[in-house]
Amino acid sequence: MAKEKYSAIYGALKKTILNHGYDRTKMLPSEAHLIEEFQCSRNTVRRAIQQLNQEGLVQSINGKGVVVLEQIPDEDKYTFSFNNIMGMREIQKNRGAALSTRVLLFETVPVTEELSRKSGFSIGKEAYRIHRLRLVDGEPVFLDCNYFLCDAVPGLTAEIAQNSVYEYIEQTLGLKILGSQETSAHRGSGQRGHRLSPLRRSQLRGSALH
Repeated sequence: MAKEKYSAIYGALKKTILNHGYDRTKMLPSEAHLIEEFQCSRNTVRRAIQQLNQEGLVQSINGKGVVVLEQIPDEDKYTFSFNNIMGMREIQKNRGAALSTRVLLFETVPVTEELSRKSGFSIGKEAYRIHRLRLVDGEPVFLDCNYFLCDAVPGLTAEIAQNSVYEYIEQTLGLKILGSQETSAHRGSGQRGHRLSPLRRSQLRGSALH
């Protein structure tokens, strides 16, 4: 019965998100509101939100609530959601491919209103913006455009980004990744289309760490 209730709440919230029902506030209703609306326990609501978080639809922000993350309206998009986000080295180990990374951009930028809306980061904070080209057996496959809060991932460098940011976060800093959204959409690559195919652009909307 509890599982059916949690699934029903998850389904209802997901449907509202995908139908842009929270576009005005960019936030889910409060826990108290959802408990009253669905006549359920706090734990049931949290389980439903956790599932949405794992699918990259929302992100829980301490002291702020649950932010609804922007969805890319692209028929060709596909979303990666991870309980434990896999870095390039883990993919290499599991799939046996020769993977490499080329850092194209590494800089710090202020969190704008638009970036805050997409990531849940606080406006005015400093964030790392990193563009990395992912290659499989020497062929470009993904262009990752990532944002990480500077104060959440101290000491991050281009050299670390060249290897594995997630390994640095989890093993060196000892932090736990609470959630993220990573959406990839196939893009045309113009005159370089044949040479770069199947190049895709992947955006990590935000990483909540503690």
